[in-house]
Order: sequence, then C-alpha cells, then structure tokens
Amino acid sequence: MKMRIWPDGPLDRKAVNSFNDTEVNQSEWRMSLFRNPMRGDGNHLTTDSPSDETYRTEKYIPVVLGEVKYGFYADGFFDRRPIKTAEMLNGTTRVDGVTEEISYYKGVSLDNTGAAFGGNLFFNADNDASLFLPAAGRRWHSDGSLEYVSETGYYWAASSAPGWTNEINGEEKGAPYGSVWSMELNYMATTPKYSYRDSRKKGIVRTGK
Repeated sequence: MKMRIWPDGPLDRKAVNSFNDTEVNQSEWRMSLFRNPMRGDGNHLTTDSPSDETYRTEKYIPVVLGEVKYGFYADGFFDRRPIKTAEMLNGTTRVDGVTEEISYYKGVSLDNTGAAFGGNLFFNADNDASLFLPAAGRRWHSDGSLEYVSETGYYWAASSAPGWTNEINGEEKGAPYGSVWSMELNYMATTPKYSYRDSRKKGIVRTGK
C-alpha cells in the first residue's frame, strides 16, 4: 500500500501558516480534520528565533478541540482483544548514560507485529465521518528503544517549514535551512509544529507535558 503524505500549506515554497488563512487554506490536514483550522507553529523556535524574518511564524495558542478524543478505537480490534500493560523508559526524563525512569504504556498484542495502541479519534458530527490516528510513539536515537508509546503520535507533512537559528560559541546549533511541518498528537495536546529532520532527541520539542 502506498502512503500519501498530506501537504500542510503550499508545496512550492516554505509554508508559514501564520497571520492569515491564505496558506492554511492550502493545508489538507488542517482543513480536513478541524472545524476551526488553526494557524501558527506550536514550537516556539520558529517564532522566537527564525533564521529568516520573512518566515517568522505565529505562535499557536492551544484551544480545546471538541472534534478530537483520545482512547482505544472500538473497531473490532481493541474491543475483542485484551488490553495489556508493558514497561518503557520515560521519554521525557531519559538521558544517555543516566539511570532512567520507567513508565508504562497500554495496547493490544504488544509482543508481536500485530501491536496496536491508543490514539486520537477525529470525528465530524455533521456527516459521522471519522479518522483514527494511533499514538505509536517514536524510537530513542541511541538504541532504538520505544518511547512515548500509546502517548504520542508523530506525523510529518509534505510541506517545508521555516528554519530557526541558535548560535553557540560561533557554532550553529539550530536548523537554519528549514525542515518540515508535522502534527504531534497526544493525550495532553494536539499541536502543529515544525519537525527537524534529525534523529537526535532535540529534533522534536514536546509540548503539553
């Protein structure tokens, strides 16, 4: 099956998705999933420290989204198999080479390739359409172990995002040439933000926790 990556704003230039709805109206996922499509970036870096003022973003202010619910989707899969609990390292506190905290996640078939986790259900009350996006987490850059499983789902868009700068002792530590837009979905917050194309932990800055 071929996966299609949704655009988040225009595809012929860096998308800012801020200050007016001109680019937001070209965002397939913002327009498709939300009754009131949001503007801006949930990550403060492209707002506070843009590498190019032309592409400074508006800071997204979280609001309650009535069309989104977090949980297990009763689709004949979750409701017919036992929901189990397993351990994982706490993604918020873990540091390489340091004693790390344990947290727990829930799902079904956790010990095989049929694993499935809780996630976010988007629904349209006008036509009863719905879309479920699982919170599959991500892998730690050092050893590939899972983190944020059943807590957060990370979804990249097809649109380029603005860059940001962070120069320390003459060395650039930011992402001045830009990155891509993404959506981070978790049980605490649903947030649009840029995603830095890098496997290091600083690549996606979490909000809502």
